[in-house]
Amino acid sequence: TQWQSMTQRRRRTRRLSLAAAALVFIGVFSAVILNRQPAALIPSVQVATIERVTGNVSLQVEGGSTASALSSGQTLKSGQLISTAYGSGLTLRWESGVLLRLDQNSRLELKTPQLIEMEGGRIYIDTADSGESVLDVETPAGPVRHVGTRYMVDVNLGTTRVSVREGRISIGQDSSYTSAGERLVVDMAGKSRRESIPLHGDLWSWADQLAPPFEADGRSIGEFLDWVSRESGLTLEYASEDARRMAQDSRLLGTVERAPMEALELVMQTTDLVYEVNDGVISVSTTGEH
Repeated sequence: TQWQSMTQRRRRTRRLSLAAAALVFIGVFSAVILNRQPAALIPSVQVATIERVTGNVSLQVEGGSTASALSSGQTLKSGQLISTAYGSGLTLRWESGVLLRLDQNSRLELKTPQLIEMEGGRIYIDTADSGESVLDVETPAGPVRHVGTRYMVDVNLGTTRVSVREGRISIGQDSSYTSAGERLVVDMAGKSRRESIPLHGDLWSWADQLAPPFEADGRSIGEFLDWVSRESGLTLEYASEDARRMAQDSRLLGTVERAPMEALELVMQTTDLVYEVNDGVISVSTTGEH
């Protein structure tokens, strides 16, 4: 009958509509899965090795679990998050040779071999042994990029401070550089200002305390003094050629695991050299010249 024909047509239409809706749902669901798939497939890779641990440092690993018993020689992977407690610190050597020191009360995510994210706190970066490799630091003010640099990044309440000890850095989309002896401050609104800073002293003392050990075996006093100068930000000068020659000829044994200025005091007691520190300069002389 006409009524039965109309009913059958309505049922077929309803089935087609439901089938179409199901196809749309499957399409949307598939798109969501496909969109999520690449992130899930990104493999974690080794990015750094721990060189020194001080105090309480935790590591958030895959799956959200936390490991707190970190030790020297332990390797770290991309995607992991490091947190340091009060009175704690960490020194890392990146696979490229970049040296990173993380201050107390800091959070750092190891995103990729070329990128880390500073979520809060302070980090000191030394790129001297990294050649041409790039390691950007993501901050609220944008990525910090270096050119042959030792510098510090401080992120606190949305304000980013980048202090340069050697070389140059740029930050965000700003094409201008901040150079040694300068600090660039960028607030939450994106406003920036430059300040003059010292290259040694209290500003850098936390990073100096986390300096990697000096492998002294067979190396000269002169090499040790160069290390102290570099790690402390102080200039090294010799009072005479005799003092320079003695420093180059004298050899050391063992490993120096003290902070630079503490190590300087201890090591120099074992030599016929003396030193003074005045106005940012380490002056070295023989005992007869002193």
